[in-house]
Parts: sequence; C-alpha cells; structure tokens
Amino acid sequence: MKKNRSKKILFILSLFSLFVLFSSCSGGDDDTATNTNNYKITVTLVGVGNEDFVSIVAVSQTLGGKFDVWKVNNVVKTGESSVSLDKADFIGGTTTYVIETTEPVAYGIANDIQVINSGAGANISVSYKIEKDNTVVINENTSVANGSDFTKNYKF
Repeated sequence: MKKNRSKKILFILSLFSLFVLFSSCSGGDDDTATNTNNYKITVTLVGVGNEDFVSIVAVSQTLGGKFDVWKVNNVVKTGESSVSLDKADFIGGTTTYVIETTEPVAYGIANDIQVINSGAGANISVSYKIEKDNTVVINENTSVANGSDFTKNYKF
C-alpha cells in the first residue's frame, strides 16, 4: 500500500510540475512567439498487469494561453488541460493510444512517461513515438523487465 501511495504522489508531483512549467510561460515577451507546431504521441504498452504502474502525461498551450488542445484516439478532450493515461487504460482491449494536439501549440509540449513493472507478471513491451510536425523526434522501443522501470521526461 505504501508503494502505491508513493507512486500516486510521484504522479501528482509530475503533473503539478508540468502545469507550473507551462503556466509560467504564458506571459511577457514569449507572447510574440511565432514557432508553433503540432505534436503527435503514439504509445503502445503490451503486458501491463494489475500490480504494475503506468503514468503518461502531456501538457501544452497555445500562444493565446489555451490549454485544452488535445485529442486521444481521435476524440477531442474539450475543457481538459492535459492528457493523462494510467494502467487501467492499457489493461483489457486497448494497448495503443494516439495523443495529438488539435491545433498548433506555441510553447512545445511537456511529456512524461513512467512504466514500473511490479515483478508480478511478464515483461512489459513499450513503444513510444513523438512526432513534431509529422517528423519523428523520439522513437523508443524497449521491454521493461520484472522489477524494472522505464521513466522519461520530454520537453520540446
């Protein structure tokens, strides 16, 4: 139980840091930025079990300060300032999610992924790709063994 609590605290701290990062970027001279891009994240996790931990978070905003710029598997997330997936999203039928910005974002994206294999089951297969304006900038393919983790923080 203590292990699950520390995982939840880590997730909440990660999400909070993403919000702080982007809320601090919304004022000042940055409002004249012209570098806007679309992003697409494709994640596939195979082998996630009930005892494993999964946290995938993406945050961004437009030049005008709009945060709700996401769609997941072609469903627009109106009014949601970030995308967050956990183990429940990968247990069962769906193992692949496509997370995309619905319009160009001015300040890039902040994106975290953490997969912890509890050791109670098989290895977890991870495929993680980030595209910026249809160009692949991250392409991770790995296997997370029992008792191991895969943790990455990306900022563009």
